[in-house]
Amino acid sequence: EVTIFKIIVSCSRSIKAIVSRCFYVMVALGWGVTVPALSQKTTGIILALGTLWILCRFVRDVHDAVRSSSTTLVAPADAIATYIGYVFFVWIPVALGRTMKTLKQNNEKRKLRRYRWLLLIYGLAFEFTFLVIILAMLDFF
Repeated sequence: EVTIFKIIVSCSRSIKAIVSRCFYVMVALGWGVTVPALSQKTTGIILALGTLWILCRFVRDVHDAVRSSSTTLVAPADAIATYIGYVFFVWIPVALGRTMKTLKQNNEKRKLRRYRWLLLIYGLAFEFTFLVIILAMLDFF
């Protein structure tokens, strides 16, 4: 049975995921640390990617809730959401590296230490995810 509650819960999870990624990118870009505000172009890109990702996930969530067998909209939406995930996956460590370079040049050791911790946490999360995927594949075979 399709319930509006299932769709709302699923959509809220998707929104929470992309909002956290957007904030992570903003922090990685040095928002409030090395730059007082992000450029309009950067803000627009983050908002556009976030909105597009939410829409793609909404298509997937509604499709799953109604248990439709048609994949006409779902396959492209999943592909777009996956590509946006890759963009964030690459953008975050690159932005962290650039911000850390700026902090090092400005001799801001305390902030640099915090950003190194952010990069370490991001790296550990990636390694943990990779390990879970490998273990799942080994368990599958």
